[in-house]
Amino acid sequence: MSNQFLGYFSDASQTKPEFDPVIEGTPCPVCLRPLARPVVTVSLMGVGSSKSYFFRAHKACWNETPDAEKERIEHSIIDGTTP
Repeated sequence: MSNQFLGYFSDASQTKPEFDPVIEGTPCPVCLRPLARPVVTVSLMGVGSSKSYFFRAHKACWNETPDAEKERIEHSIIDGTTP
């Protein structure tokens, strides 16, 4: 599951992510423009996975996105496809 949007923790005991994509320059999965602060971090768990995943989006983009679209974006990210 390699994805330019996705960071992850390999183990629940980790205090720092195994991979943490940089904020500046990583595309927002909602608008696909480069991220800039303020951002929101969204946490995900893959079915049957021991890893916990997260991604970031522009705060305004995420807050204005309807729930059904958020779910579609989350699924496409966890599945490793471009939103």
